[in-house]
Parts: sequence; structure tokens; C-alpha cells
Amino acid sequence: MTRATGASVACLVVRYPALASPRKVAMVSRCSVVAVLPLIAVLVGDARAGAFTHEASVKPEVRLSERAKPPPRHDAPPAPPSADTLLAVEVELADVHLEQADLLRDLIKRTPDENAEEKADYSLRLGEIHGKTQRLHRLKGAEDAIALGKETDPKRRAALAASAASHKSAETAAVVAAIDTYKTLIENPRLASYPHLDTAVFYLAYTLRHAQRPKEARAAYDKLLKDYPRSRFVADAYLALADYAYDVGQLDEAASRYQKVLKFPAAPRVRYARYKLGWVELNQRKYQDALEKFFQVAQETAQAADQQVLHRAATHDFVRAYAEIGRADRALPAFQRLDGKDPYGMLAALGDLYLDQGKYDRAIFVYRELISEQPRSANVCAWQHAVARATLVAGTAGDKVHEIEQLVRLYTALRDHKALPAGEAAECREAAADMSGQLARAYHQEAVKTQNPEYFGYADRLYRAYLGAFRDAADFADTQYFHAELAWGAAEREHAPELARQKWQDAANAFTLAIDTGKLGAQRVQVSADAAMQAWMKALAVDPHAHPEPPRDEARDGAPPVPRPLPEPQQKLLAAYDVYLTHIADGADDERIAVTFLKADLLRRFDHLAEVIPLFEGIVAHHPDHETAEYAAQLVLDSYNRLSRYPEMLGFAGGLSQAFLAAHPRVGGVVAELGHQALRKEAERLEAKGHATGDLGAYIACGERYLEIYNLSVDA
Repeated sequence: MTRATGASVACLVVRYPALASPRKVAMVSRCSVVAVLPLIAVLVGDARAGAFTHEASVKPEVRLSERAKPPPRHDAPPAPPSADTLLAVEVELADVHLEQADLLRDLIKRTPDENAEEKADYSLRLGEIHGKTQRLHRLKGAEDAIALGKETDPKRRAALAASAASHKSAETAAVVAAIDTYKTLIENPRLASYPHLDTAVFYLAYTLRHAQRPKEARAAYDKLLKDYPRSRFVADAYLALADYAYDVGQLDEAASRYQKVLKFPAAPRVRYARYKLGWVELNQRKYQDALEKFFQVAQETAQAADQQVLHRAATHDFVRAYAEIGRADRALPAFQRLDGKDPYGMLAALGDLYLDQGKYDRAIFVYRELISEQPRSANVCAWQHAVARATLVAGTAGDKVHEIEQLVRLYTALRDHKALPAGEAAECREAAADMSGQLARAYHQEAVKTQNPEYFGYADRLYRAYLGAFRDAADFADTQYFHAELAWGAAEREHAPELARQKWQDAANAFTLAIDTGKLGAQRVQVSADAAMQAWMKALAVDPHAHPEPPRDEARDGAPPVPRPLPEPQQKLLAAYDVYLTHIADGADDERIAVTFLKADLLRRFDHLAEVIPLFEGIVAHHPDHETAEYAAQLVLDSYNRLSRYPEMLGFAGGLSQAFLAAHPRVGGVVAELGHQALRKEAERLEAKGHATGDLGAYIACGERYLEIYNLSVDA
């Protein structure tokens, strides 16, 4: 018993001698109960953490673009370029053709049949003019059709459509006129002795063929071979018949006809015939023979200025044949021997062929070799995109993700150094964005479906790649949200405490970043704010050392405790509380009130007492029926007590309504004992006064205060 307590008993006995018993002395000497209040509050924060729920049930919609899909496989080889493409005749001016045709028609009309050779010459030249006119209108019509496909202006589109229709009509009329002219010449018995009649027969056959009248064309070619076996057009006739056989799939006959053309080594079409024979052998799976034919044609036409179209075709198709029988690791040296100017172009074509044919491992090898050999090429991003697409089919899941990450890293480096032309840069961006963003969502969907931890990891890597490179993308905010939901799902399934704590922090940070984009819809903002807060609560609850009740820093000499800085995790949790409170605006929302309590309790744990008192008081004043109100009231009293702000503590206690105290009897008991403590403080003051002055009245008043305490005691 302290000296003060002994004096208190003495002053009571002076006024009330009957109280001088051991039991009564013990009663009036009881200590303040305020010191036990914090022990009650310690249990509040963690109990509330389990009251919140968030389900990572989001399954992002996945729509894969062609850039993000595996490459399609093409089993059938494409058709070779047509003879018309490779042997096209330069078109002359239309007005000259018209003038010549009018002049020739007049000359034919005025020339008698007796002048057979002269009249036949005019007819042959007129047929040639009609043929040139037909080709002119065909090319012009094609130009209009191409322009029409790109035009958006309605008036311009209408004009182009009308022009295309006009050229089509003129082309048809020219074909009919040419055929009629040649037939008239050939069928006129008076002109049978004309020495160039074989030319008319060949031109008729040629015109019929390109007028899509193959049976009549073949009959005309057969007539040429039968009636004019020494004609300079025999090789051309064999070539035309060979092309016809090839077009209808009669490969053996086509090969025989092409071989006959080769017997005319001086013929202008002999290289083309050898080229087409290579195509026959390619279709017959005689790959080595085809390879040799294409090699020979490419070599023969390399220096011929007028044969460059054929040279390019033979070079390309050498690559096609090589794709069937050659080794990928020996391709570049082979191409360098054939074409020292552009072997890498041939290697790129080989990679494309491997991709089309489904030879994905070989395609990957070739594209990687291209990237290694030509790192500054404008096609380097396209090559890496091809590697990534091929790996979607031929690689493991880890390989797929790695190659997509490589594509994004390559795009970022090229973008930052402005190393690509505008068109290639735009295509590179689209490819990298589609593959990383769309396939991240695809793996996310699969992860939610299967709960496979590897898929969670793959989706996370691709989300990170996308979010790191495409911050200006229209779907960036939604992608950040999906990444956060993925992180939540990964944290939920993690059972190792340390890893779980880190994953919950990752989820909390991801939801916060989603909010920080400023572009989420209102509903997702609220969900994200709630989830970020819950994730931090879970992160700090997983590790028992994450937020223990800190030791009370009761200052020496009775000074109030000094606020201590929050550790970084608790700072982020506090920020998450603030984000939630900012975006959940309804002050009466039950969960929002609980979050306000949790925020205040977190600050209280680190002695920010002056800051938390208004928060706890607000809950008591405005939400007295909320489940946290009782704890809030106790913590207000505790905080005032620890700050030594006793008048405010007593004022708060005295301001609590009787209804509140009745509803929360534990708080009522504390308030009653605080009243006892206030009376005791007054008694001690009177006792000190009596001791100092010898005033008997002060001792009597002191005794009356202790008697009042006695009478109020539940143990009396």
C-alpha cells in the first residue's frame, strides 16, 4: 500500500471510523482498470480481416488475331507464274492502236483478193492490233479494280467501277474482233498461199487461249503443228499445249510437250519451258530433278536483262525444291552459290516455305540464322514473330512464352532506337502486342480452368511483358486488371507461408496499379480497391511477424508515447485502406465502416494516437450499432489515457449515451470505473490539501469522496 493510499484511509477513518477494516481498505485501494483496455483492442484487427471476401473468378475474353495464332499449314504447292505473266508484251498507246486499226480496215476493204499477200498482211497486222488492244484494256481494267479496293470516297469509287466495266467491255470486243480477223484470214481459200499464214494460226490459238476458249485454242495449235511443221512458232505451239496439259493436270503429257520445246534451243521460250518442266517434276515429287532445272534456269537468266522475271521465279522455286530435300543448316551456302546478291532473301523464302509446310523446327532454325546474320534488317522483327508463331506448334509451353517475351523485348529495343521504317515498326508493334496480350489472357483462362501453377506463371510472364511495353494501348487498364486477378488466383493457391505472403503483396500491388491507370470502369475500380486492401491484409496476416502488437513505447517520466513510422508493408496497407475509402463513397456502407476502423487500428499500433482518435470517435458517433463501435469506444478511452489527456477522456466517457452504454456493457463498466478514478483523483487532491494546510474540512471531503467510491463499487 502506497503512502497516498494510507493517507486516504486515514482521512476516511477520521470521518467514518466504521470503515477501518482490512476488507474495506482493500476495496478503496484498487488500481485503475484503464491500463487493461489495450489488451482488448489487440484482438480486433485480425478478427476483422477475415470478414472481407474477393473471388478471382474473372476469365478474360480471348480473341486471337491471325498474328497470335499458329501458322496455317499449306500442303499443296501453289501454281507457278503463268506464261502470260512471264512473257507479257509491252502495251502500246491506245489511240495509236485505234488509228492503226481504222487504217488497216480501210486498206483490207480496198485491196482486192488478187493481191493476196498484201491483203493477208493487212489482216494479220489488224489481228495483232486487236490483240494489243485487248491486253491494254485487260491491264487497265485490273488497275481500276486494284484502285477500287483501296478507294473510300463514294464518287471516286463509282467512277472507278464504271471505268473498270468499260475496260472489260472493250477487252471483250477486242478479243472478238481479233478472233474474227484471224479466222477470216485463215479460212479464205484465196489467201491459202500466204507465206505467213502459220503466224495467223498461232495468233488465233494464242487469242483463243486467253479468251478462255481452251478447246478451240488447242485445235488451232494442233493445226499449226500439222499443217506448218517448219513454222517458227512450232516451239511456241508445243509450249502452249504443254501449258494447257499442265493446267488440266496431265503432267506426263505436259512433260513430253516441254521436252519437245527443249529440242529448239534457239527458241525464245526454251528457258521458260525448262522452268515449267521443273514444276512438272516438282509436282511429280522428283525434287532433285526439279532442283536442277530451277538452278539451270536461274543461272542462264542471271545476266539477261529481259529475263529477270523468269530469273526471279526460278530462283524462288529453287528454294521451293530445296525445302523438300535440302538441309536447313546447309541452305545458306547453297543459296550463296546460286545468288551471291541476295542469299538472305532466299533464306527468308525458305523459312516461309518451311512454315507453310508445317516444318516448324526447320523454320525456327532458319529464322534464327537470319536474325543472327542480319540483325539490322528491316525484317528482323518479322523473323522473330515467325519464330514465336512456329514455337506455338513445335515448342513446349515454356518455349512459347520465352519466344513471345523475346519478340516484345526486340520490339521495345527497335522502338526505342527507331531502328525500323514506319511500316515495319507498326507491324512489329501489332505482332508483339497481339502475341503477348492475347496469349496472356489465353493462359489466364487455362490457369483458372485447370488450376495448373505453370499456367499461372506463363500468364503472369506474358502480362508483364505486355504491360511493360504497351502502356499506351487502349486495353492497358483492363489488362492490368486481369493481371491483378491472376495474381490473386496465384496467391490463393499458394500454401508456403513466405511465398504466399509475397504473392499476396504482388496481388495488392497489381490491383493498385490497375486503379492508378485512371482508365478502369467504375465497377472495376471498386473491385480493385477492395481487392488491393484485402490482399495486403492477407499478406500481413500470413507471416506472424508481419504486424505483431508493437511493444508500448511508454515514455520515461510519464510522457505520452511518440508516433513511430510504419514499416513499408504497413504503409502500403494504409495506402490501400485510403484508396478503398476514396472509391467507396457510401459512408453508411458496412464494410467501409469496418475499413475505417482497420485503418485507425493500424495507426494505433504504431502510436499515432492523436490521428486515430477522430476516426474511432466518428464510428461511435455516427455508427453506434456497428460491430466495431464497442471496440472503437474502448480505443478512444485507451488513446486519451496513453496521451495523458484525462479531461478529454472523461469528457468522451461522459458524452456516451445511456443507450450506447446499455448496448455495450463492457464499455459501460469501463466508463463507471473511470468515474471512480475521477472521484479518486479528487479525493487525492483534497487529501493533499489537508496534508499541506491541516484543514480538517479537506480531510472530511476526502473521506466523503472515498465513501462515494465505496458505495459505487460492485464489490461493496
